[in-house]
Amino acid sequence: MSVRTPQVLEGARGPRDERTAKASPQAAGRDQIPQGKRVYQSLAAKYRLQLTTEEDVRLPNGRVVPGRPKTAQFEEQFLVLDTVKDKAVIELLDTSAYNRANGGDQFWDFQFVLDGIVEARRNQAIQILSNPDDRAAIIAALVAEGVDFELPRQAKRDAPAPANEAPAPTKKTL
Repeated sequence: MSVRTPQVLEGARGPRDERTAKASPQAAGRDQIPQGKRVYQSLAAKYRLQLTTEEDVRLPNGRVVPGRPKTAQFEEQFLVLDTVKDKAVIELLDTSAYNRANGGDQFWDFQFVLDGIVEARRNQAIQILSNPDDRAAIIAALVAEGVDFELPRQAKRDAPAPANEAPAPTKKTL
């Protein structure tokens, strides 16, 4: 064993990059959030938001026990909450002034980001496949690879006028 290359033990701990890649919803490349979970994304990597503070408790001997603050701590820009266990925290986050849905700019619901990514992919695919030559080439490549797919039907369009001809005049009524 050399000083420059430490011995790696198999088992409980893996390299930090692998652990964070498995824990991060974005790094995993998923297009959906697991059932029963709610994911928020923040602007900062270690964002901490105090949601409420419990009331102070006055004990019979006169001592005051201060209330604990209820906070949300984002790790690696993400906060994953269980919809059943963390229902109160989710309600507080949804009504927070710092939430992008309420005009804030500090954090937002990650589902909106995923929906936007899926919509952008769909629009890009429609744009690429709207050209008949590109569409035929892509379909031929997918069939050659053995990919099973089904394309949605497109609405029939009127044939465009040739480029060298002027468009037909239209009648205007008053």
